[in-house]
Amino acid sequence: DIQSSMRSYFSKLQRERCCYCFQSLMKGGYCRQIEHVLPRVVYPRYSLHFWNLAVACERCNRIKKRASSQAFLNTRTDYPAGDEFTKQYHPSFHHYDEHVKFYFLSTNRFSIASYIGLTDQGRDLCNQVLEECSLEMALTSNDPALAPSIEEIRNLLSLSDEKTVDRVIAFQRALESVLVQEARG
Repeated sequence: DIQSSMRSYFSKLQRERCCYCFQSLMKGGYCRQIEHVLPRVVYPRYSLHFWNLAVACERCNRIKKRASSQAFLNTRTDYPAGDEFTKQYHPSFHHYDEHVKFYFLSTNRFSIASYIGLTDQGRDLCNQVLEECSLEMALTSNDPALAPSIEEIRNLLSLSDEKTVDRVIAFQRALESVLVQEARG
């Protein structure tokens, strides 16, 4: 209940959009994931800090993982102020439109997203997350041989128990990783 309430609260703050790719968030826990801006593995003391939390789509949350371009001392106890994020985009402190411009084109058969970083923080976000996000989106939506399989995976996720969902997600992540690696050559 707590996670669900947090998800709903941050989703409303973000106008129901992913904090990184800015695409519309779908409903459901796997689609609207709690994002730790400063990774909780590196900064466990900020795991539940209000300013460190946002909501990201599954794709961006998975791609970002532990990435953080901004380093803060491990002995520090207070959460960094917004003006201290000089290299890394922070969804709570930065206005998306000032840092990133994007266009998104989607039809019945394909989707393409293109992101342009306007500032150091925006370019960092593009390099850390959005380049791979747009590449993955294009690969999984535009390949007619893959499209039915991707749709079947999504259907399985909505109908399965938690253990099966975890296995399907692991398979989907492995598949998407291979597709991105192949596309990059």
